[in-house]
Amino acid sequence: MRIVGLTGGIASGKSTVSNLFKANGVPVVDADLVARDVLRKGTGGWRRVVKAFGEEILQDDGEVDRAKLGLIVFSNPSKRQLLNKLLAPFISSGIFWEVFKLWMKGSKVIVLDVPLLFEAKMDRWTKPIIVVWVDPETQLQRLMKRDGSAEEHARDRINAQMDLDDKKRKADIVINNSGSLEETKDQFRDVLVQVLSPLSWTEFGLTRGGAFAALAFVIVGILACSSIYNNNVTRS
Repeated sequence: MRIVGLTGGIASGKSTVSNLFKANGVPVVDADLVARDVLRKGTGGWRRVVKAFGEEILQDDGEVDRAKLGLIVFSNPSKRQLLNKLLAPFISSGIFWEVFKLWMKGSKVIVLDVPLLFEAKMDRWTKPIIVVWVDPETQLQRLMKRDGSAEEHARDRINAQMDLDDKKRKADIVINNSGSLEETKDQFRDVLVQVLSPLSWTEFGLTRGGAFAALAFVIVGILACSSIYNNNVTRS
């Protein structure tokens, strides 16, 4: 099984690339969706976050007001680290189960869409690693336009994340999303060919089919050895 890491920064266009993978039939595990699930009212993640940040972060229906929580953590590094620490175990286990379900379905290539891929050390489990990069000024303008936020707040949110140039240096594949959507799609077509290239023997061994093949090989080997042993015993 090939687990592809996909990451980027806020307003870099990572979701655009993620959707392109989905449109081409490649299953994607979205860490943001997992994170939303672990923050739902009544879950373990919800209880931990409410205990740490207080009930003022809740909406009238008891769900976490993600925008309000975001304002708190993006402007305070220590609180942001606390939130990540509280939710990391729940998000990691959620991602694992999503991958496991796809493995059980026989998926050979899975894309992990994880904003904090490097920060959470998940990059060690993914190959290749794709970083969606955008130049700083374009990133700022897109974020301000997307969220209708002031420049100062937009810069705080960008600066709260690992620098995109640092992520770019750690990548196996870089998609430059500073231009038009068509330019991004052109780059994506080349990336898709790489991602869907034939699996190595090691990768095949990690697929469900590879595991069954290995099990069958072991069973045949045991039966063969048993037959040889029984023949030797009979002859003696």
